[in-house]
Amino acid sequence: IDLSGLMACPKSVIGEGSTGYTHGKQRSIVEMLSKISKHCPIWLASNSSRRHVERVVCSLGLAAVPFAGILTPDSSCHQNDYPTKNLKKFWTPLKEAYQCSISEGDRMGATKFFLVEDSLHNLEKA
Repeated sequence: IDLSGLMACPKSVIGEGSTGYTHGKQRSIVEMLSKISKHCPIWLASNSSRRHVERVVCSLGLAAVPFAGILTPDSSCHQNDYPTKNLKKFWTPLKEAYQCSISEGDRMGATKFFLVEDSLHNLEKA
């Protein structure tokens, strides 16, 4: 994923119509994620607010990806509790929605979903 969309544009670029994206790469990533989403829902999970996650997704050129949802501490399913990803209760809505019993060792579950996490600690909590 081309992260240049998250960086401030140099003054020499502003007004020249450049977005900073490598459109070919971004298009192929969107296509790949779209194909995955046809077989398995893709969820985004973040300790940031939903609004921030949506801005980042747009800035990365991934707004066309059909994500199944976004789980954040300010998600309505958390009922004003504001848990973060390092807590088991953060992941409860996803596990309930997809009938996963990971804690019981059933890693396949009746239904699967696609989750990418950069922290082993958070995955262990999930």
